[in-house]
Amino acid sequence: MDSLPEIDLSFSPGSEWKPTNLSFSPGKEPNLEPNPIKRFLERAKWSWKSAYENGKIVEYKEYKDCRRILAYYIPYSVDKNNWGIYLIWQEIKNDIDLLNNCLNNVGIKADIFPFYISLIFIHELTHHVIEDWRTSSGTYSYLPEDESLCEYTAFTLTQAILGNLLRNQAIQTLVHGNHMHIIRGIVNGGIIGFPVPGFFIPLDMYLTPLRDVKEFLSLIYYYWSRDTDPLYKPLVPAWVNEKKFVRFLSQNLTVGLDSAWNKNGLPSVYTRVRFV
Repeated sequence: MDSLPEIDLSFSPGSEWKPTNLSFSPGKEPNLEPNPIKRFLERAKWSWKSAYENGKIVEYKEYKDCRRILAYYIPYSVDKNNWGIYLIWQEIKNDIDLLNNCLNNVGIKADIFPFYISLIFIHELTHHVIEDWRTSSGTYSYLPEDESLCEYTAFTLTQAILGNLLRNQAIQTLVHGNHMHIIRGIVNGGIIGFPVPGFFIPLDMYLTPLRDVKEFLSLIYYYWSRDTDPLYKPLVPAWVNEKKFVRFLSQNLTVGLDSAWNKNGLPSVYTRVRFV
């Protein structure tokens, strides 16, 4: 088996998550040539916008004549009774259905759900991580520049988590009598608790580890027009202290134990996730 490239988990200032080239043709697998003839880019009919209003960090879809909330985070520094992550399920599902239809139309049988829900959840989780970091030495404040760090964290961790999961399951060895079978492809039916506790993510996608993970993330990257809006480019801002940020990020990725490190006496953030 060819060795698979390691994923860069650097959070040093200036680090950027970059998409892969996409070229989807009907009935064919994604083309990974360095200079594909064409790209398959599905652009959302709305723009992703964020605002800090009424004590909430709100991510919403901005249309020409209206806006629809996609997700929001209520900081515990602002509201200790209602703080947490809120995900608007119907708005998320609408995008997943649209992108899955696009994939099916070009002959790719896969479910983009694990990638999409992970990106949005980890984006909101990073707002919580930033709050932990800032309140550890002062008071909490929201900055528009937080958005690029949230996006970088979401794309990088989703690629790392799903990529490594598929890497570990890409080849399974089974002993049968006096000989051995090498089975390629996904063996386990799914994983429980990713990215939100209580969720079951099916893994019957038969993906090549890492390669396809980044392709599907790139599809969402272009769908959200991350290549044209510098505010949401997945990039670590210059003001980030890598050591301190990674410390608080790591604590919040330890499901169930994150509250043990929290100095504010708060319950686990994973008990504060709501689908509405």
